[in-house]
Parts: sequence; C-alpha cells; structure tokens
Amino acid sequence: MSAAVNQLRSITPEGHERLRAQLVELLTVRRPEVARWLRDARDGGAGPDENADHLEALEEHATLERRIATLRQTLALAAIVDYAADGSADIGAHVRLRMPDGVTVTYQLVGVAEVNPGQRQISTDSPVGEAILGRRSGDIVEVRAPGGTHRIEILEIDPAPESRAA
Repeated sequence: MSAAVNQLRSITPEGHERLRAQLVELLTVRRPEVARWLRDARDGGAGPDENADHLEALEEHATLERRIATLRQTLALAAIVDYAADGSADIGAHVRLRMPDGVTVTYQLVGVAEVNPGQRQISTDSPVGEAILGRRSGDIVEVRAPGGTHRIEILEIDPAPESRAA
C-alpha cells in the first residue's frame, strides 16, 4: 500500500472520536431537523422550482447526506494510530518548531481527515508535516513549499495526550 493511502487512512484516537461524534450528531440531530424542514417546505404546496424554501431544504439535505457518507467512509477506512514510542515526530505528536523567521510554533501532526489549521493541527502530507515526519528533536529540516525552501529546527517533540498519561 502506498504511503499516500496509509496517510489518508491514519487518524489519531482523538480525531477518530471527534469524527464519530460528529457523525452521531448528524444522524441523530441534524438529519431529523433537515427532514422536518424538507417536509414542511414540501407541504407548502409548490415544487422546488417555485418554492425557494423547498429548494434550499433539498440542497441542505444533499449537503448533509454527502457529509454523512464522507464521514462513514473515513471512519470505515480509518486506521487509528498511536504516538511513536521512539520519540520521533509521527501522527499524534505535538512538535515545537523554530521557523525561518525565528518564531516558535507548536503543531500537532494528524492524519488528512483531521486537519484543522486553526487548532494548529497539520497533516503529515503538508510540506511541514512531510519534512518533520520521522525526525527527532534537534533536527533541522528543509521544507519545500510554494514560496521556496525553508530551514526549520525541531525544538521538541511531545507525545499525544493519551500517551503522556500512560
């Protein structure tokens, strides 16, 4: 199996739980809400061509069903991975880096399905994630990005939260 396929399947335990909880909410809360909205809009008499609310409800229903299908597929194919016990940068690890401008940032390496830049969660297939994957504290790596190649220093690698408690 290729590395790209493995990365698409890899997910942290926390990420798996977040996606599972999101799927449960969509199935038990959001789907019934959208079904009621669609039923009420359809009961208004006119079809989607003449009833904007009906058309909007149909579009929301389609979007919801696509998201449910995506979550089901992601969870079905997910391989839950634990932090690498050898201290290297791997999925789930929190990695503190010194960027080329001297600024220090901390990211968590996650699988593709979990990426959330606002929470500083980056994928192992992003330019930075790819460069630091498997590396250790003290390593200096070159990151190839659209803006050019940059040198980044790995200052510290901390295990995922559940590994810290173990």
